[in-house]
Amino acid sequence: MLYASFLRPEGVYNSFFNKFVAFVTRGGNFCHSEFVFRWSEEEFAEVRDKIQGLARYKNHKGPIDIALYVIWGDTVKYRVLNGHGEFFSVPEKDMMNVDINWEDELRVSRWLWNQVGKPYDEIGALASPLTFRSSRDTYDRYFCSQLMACALQRVNKLQHRNPASLTPNSLYSALKAS
Repeated sequence: MLYASFLRPEGVYNSFFNKFVAFVTRGGNFCHSEFVFRWSEEEFAEVRDKIQGLARYKNHKGPIDIALYVIWGDTVKYRVLNGHGEFFSVPEKDMMNVDINWEDELRVSRWLWNQVGKPYDEIGALASPLTFRSSRDTYDRYFCSQLMACALQRVNKLQHRNPASLTPNSLYSALKAS
C-alpha cells in the first residue's frame, strides 16, 4: 500500500527553517512530504525482485514499511521504518492513502528507485511557490513534493499539475481534492 506522508515542522523537523518553509509555501502546515510504502512479506518479495538495491533485504521476514524521500541538501534516498527513533518510525499523522492498484504501485516504486541518488533541487524548491518553471515528467534534481508529483503522474494522478510548482502544502491539497 502506498501512502503520501506530510510532515509538519515538529519533532525532528522542528526548526526555524522548516517553520519558514511551511509558511512561505502557500501558508500551510507542512514543510516536507514523502512516500511511505507498506508491503506484506509477499509484496516486498515481489518488489525486491524487481528493484535493484533492495537485494540486501532478501532475508527480511514479515511486513515492511519503507519511506522514499529527498530532503534539503541531500539526495533521493529510502529508509526502512523500523521504529528506532522518530525519523525511522511510521508517521503517526498526516498520512494519506494513495488509491492505486498493485501494478501501478510497482510502476511508481520502480520509477522512484531509479531516481535514488539524484540531488536535491534547492533553486526549484525556493522557486516552487512562484509557478514559473516549466512542467516536465522527469528532472535531473528534485525537491520533495516535485518528486512525488512526477511519480504520481506516471499512474495518471495529478495529470494537469506542474510538478515544479507543487509545494508540500499544495500537493496535500491536490491529493485531498482528487
